[in-house]
Amino acid sequence: NKEAVGERLARLALAKNYGKTVAWTAPVYASHTVEDGKIRIHFDYADEGLVARPLPEVYDVRTSVGAVAPLTRNSPGSELEGFAIRGEEGPWVWAQAKIEGETVVVWAPEVARPVAVRFAWANNPTFNLYSRAGLPVAPFRTDAPRP
Repeated sequence: NKEAVGERLARLALAKNYGKTVAWTAPVYASHTVEDGKIRIHFDYADEGLVARPLPEVYDVRTSVGAVAPLTRNSPGSELEGFAIRGEEGPWVWAQAKIEGETVVVWAPEVARPVAVRFAWANNPTFNLYSRAGLPVAPFRTDAPRP
C-alpha cells in the first residue's frame, strides 16, 4: 500500500523538518494498570484521541483475481478487534475492549485476574484501533520490555 506509506512519510517530514503541527506518529503503548479484573492501556501520542474504525464484511483473499472471503471477528461483541488477554496461569484468549478517553480497557469473562495484553499480535492481524488522525495503533504486548 504505497499511498499509506507515502502519507506517513509526508506527515513525518512536515512535523520534523518543516515544523508543522501534524500528527506524525501513531499512538504507541506506554503503560498499563490492572483494575478490577480488567487492564487499562495507556498510550503515548494519543492526544487527539482514539477511534474504532468499522471493519469490512469481507477481505481480499487474492487481490489479483478479485476473490474475497468473509471477515470472521475474534471478538464479535467488542467495540475493538485485535486484543488478547491472559491471566497468571491461563492461555491467551480473545478479549473484549473499549475506548475510554485516551485509554483502552481490555477484559475477558474467563480471565478473573489478568496480567498481560497483546494487540495486533499476528503476521496479518485484524484490528480497528486508530488515532483520530487516521493512524493505526502500533502492535504491542504488555509482557515484554518496550524497545
